[in-house]
Amino acid sequence: MGDRTAAVVRIGSNLIYRSVRRGRVELEVPHGRYAQEGFSGGGELQAAFRNGPWTYVVYERTVRTSFHGTNDPSFEAGVDVLRGGRVVARQRCTDGSSQFTGQLAGIPEGGFIEH
Repeated sequence: MGDRTAAVVRIGSNLIYRSVRRGRVELEVPHGRYAQEGFSGGGELQAAFRNGPWTYVVYERTVRTSFHGTNDPSFEAGVDVLRGGRVVARQRCTDGSSQFTGQLAGIPEGGFIEH
């Protein structure tokens, strides 16, 4: 995401969100929960991290973009920052390395956050 990297790191049974800029950790938020939601022709997997009034939602999703013979899936990943349940910042991943599914076994599941 430009000169920033969002990382979901697992240490034991704890998911940690890290915001890294130019190789330095600017923000670290522990105790993440994950959720998933199915959509027609796709779905979203997200990990959410609360830090006071802020919620960081790291996600990867697949959305069906056509219903006329082909599915034509669209893939998107990024981080949305919410305050009071409202999105105040939105960053999209640009390099396609957004897989964090394998890190979730044994992690507590939380409720899906609309964003």
